Amino acid sequence: MFENWREIMQGVVCREADPNLTNVRPQRTLFGICNGDADLNGYKAEQIKLLQLNQNDFLGKAGHYHAYAELYYVVRGEVTFDLWDRENFEKGRFVLKPGWILLVPAGVAHRAYGAEGTLMLGSSEGPYTFDPPADIPADFEPVGDLPYGLL
Repeated sequence: MFENWREIMQGVVCREADPNLTNVRPQRTLFGICNGDADLNGYKAEQIKLLQLNQNDFLGKAGHYHAYAELYYVVRGEVTFDLWDRENFEKGRFVLKPGWILLVPAGVAHRAYGAEGTLMLGSSEGPYTFDPPADIPADFEPVGDLPYGLL
């Protein structure tokens, strides 16, 4: 599925983080990945955020996209991302476990579901803005059944 997504959605990266760029401190790991991983198409983090879920929950339930790329790194737990390519209307799902990264290119619509106890770090290339755009159709629904017992 990953290779197919690289062909469909240019710039999406989903894989284990390079262990040479990781550190005991998750924040240093994220900055090491953001600023040192050659496979991330020149991605440079401008902002970092910490996301911790106390219950099974959505992160961006309605789906949204940004004018800048975002990178996520899972510290513990599990998170599932649904992506939608607004240009060719392809959809796909990625499940990230600890030590995995996901690079969401600028303009790619995304939404995430996290399992209780999930801790992940996110970063963006630009100042964080959240405006659910009007051009994401109502049928940007999950690719399959909702994970983690969500309704």
